[in-house]
Amino acid sequence: MIRRDGQGILHGLEFTALLNEGKVFHYTCNAPPLEVLKKYGVEAIGNTLNPEDSEGRGVLKIPVKLYKKFGYVVTPGRSLQAVSEHLLRRLEERISRP
Repeated sequence: MIRRDGQGILHGLEFTALLNEGKVFHYTCNAPPLEVLKKYGVEAIGNTLNPEDSEGRGVLKIPVKLYKKFGYVVTPGRSLQAVSEHLLRRLEERISRP
């Protein structure tokens, strides 16, 4: 959930949702570097919600096809918070391997 305080600052709580556009909206405080996100087609949109998030990595739009590529099942109503965090770690690990 994202809320705006009295000073216009956005605050995030854990939130993940399956969007109609075939992507997962995911809030994270532990995103991989931008180059990893870009390589896998993950959109960093956090800066549109919070100007202090200059790289935008606090909020991501992750393609559902990426979950499927890594063997995860994405279905409406299923919690994707932990799955999304696990997927992000796997993406980062793949890039860091020699």
